[in-house]
Amino acid sequence: MTVVACHPRAVRWLFRIAGAPFDNRRIEILNMRTQSAREIVKRLPIAPRATGAVPKSPSLEKDDPWVPWFPVIDYDRCINCKQCMNFCLFGTFSLSEDGTVVVSSPSSCKTNCPACGRICPQVAIMFPKYP
Repeated sequence: MTVVACHPRAVRWLFRIAGAPFDNRRIEILNMRTQSAREIVKRLPIAPRATGAVPKSPSLEKDDPWVPWFPVIDYDRCINCKQCMNFCLFGTFSLSEDGTVVVSSPSSCKTNCPACGRICPQVAIMFPKYP
């Protein structure tokens, strides 16, 4: 499996949060921050369709104006101080049943607002699309 992302660390945590196993031997992360778009497109696996026709290569053109923007908590760093939850004005964070801060409403996070990541004393909050 190949995953294209800006922050490989965030991808690993997204897998963990989803309860999906992350096997470094089977999953390759292509880093958009350190690799060129052309290099990434060349390394993407392209499977033939059921008809036997070979699909065309992915386009390098950006035609979708939506920017996926949401925080990801790195629980290896998080000390559960709750500063992110108390600071966020948009209700993006809440507490789980065991009292751990979680991203409960990622769609309420405001695009290009990394304030909670800046307030975090452990630098445990990442944004996959934040440069």
